[in-house]
Amino acid sequence: HPAAATSESAKASILISSIERCTSTPPRLPSLRFSERPVFIVRTSVNAFRKLHEDGEILVLANVWDAGSAGLVAASGARAIATSSAGVAWAWGYPDGDILPRERLFDTVETVCRAAGDVPVTVDIESGFSDDPVDVGELAQHLCDLGAAGINLEDGTGSPDLLCEKIAAVKRMTHDAGLFVNARADVYLRELTPEAQALRESMDRVELYAQAGADGVFVPGVVRAGDIASLVQSVARPLNVLAVAGLPSLAELQRLGVRRVSAGALGAKLAYGTALAATHRFLQSAVASEFFSGDSLDYTETNRIFTRE
Repeated sequence: HPAAATSESAKASILISSIERCTSTPPRLPSLRFSERPVFIVRTSVNAFRKLHEDGEILVLANVWDAGSAGLVAASGARAIATSSAGVAWAWGYPDGDILPRERLFDTVETVCRAAGDVPVTVDIESGFSDDPVDVGELAQHLCDLGAAGINLEDGTGSPDLLCEKIAAVKRMTHDAGLFVNARADVYLRELTPEAQALRESMDRVELYAQAGADGVFVPGVVRAGDIASLVQSVARPLNVLAVAGLPSLAELQRLGVRRVSAGALGAKLAYGTALAATHRFLQSAVASEFFSGDSLDYTETNRIFTRE
């Protein structure tokens, strides 16, 4: 439809103009409350995000699922913010698994980046919501325009060669922005091979992804210290692992050379599970204390977190 194309072109022009204004030196603005702060006032720094993967403390990511959770994580002193694809899908009322409409993803990234302020944001885009590498590259470029500093891109049950093509397309189309691409190998997580072959297959995949241009590699599900050490030694890229039962301690992971640990959907599952259990009890009793917890935030404290002077 010509009208739709014109509308998309107009949106792109607005995005480009906004980015150009924000990368120049802007006039000092009066303090704005969080809810009024324009999306492009603060762009996350890709260089700052890259540095978080270098020597030093492991980057620990408590994944978020919407602007509210992003604001809480930023207020907790997190050095970076990562979205959970499952958490984001659930927040919009969709199941996980490349089903979320792109427009809803864009809405989430826009508001999460606003809530994060100057904290870098990386976005889990699953397998890119497409098997067309160019399409995935265009998606990544739009996320850059919205302020993302990095993305996670996974192979899932798909072909490693296809993920290599997607990585190459993303790096090509986001070259100027320098988007950090974290490539995920799902061999352990999805049990794609017999257990005895999982390490070798994972090592082969992450090396392919590094050659395709990935800036970091993610192997969720690996827990054995020996396997983790082998992965670190096999590829010249920062290794990201998932916080799961049996994972070595943070100090041990540091010794092994891990550079990043992600919570994945744990925070969203805890929040939703706690709320659901309290709701079940409240529907039977109508007693306010069913929603009371020692960890509950009061109204004033919560409002303060979401107020930026």
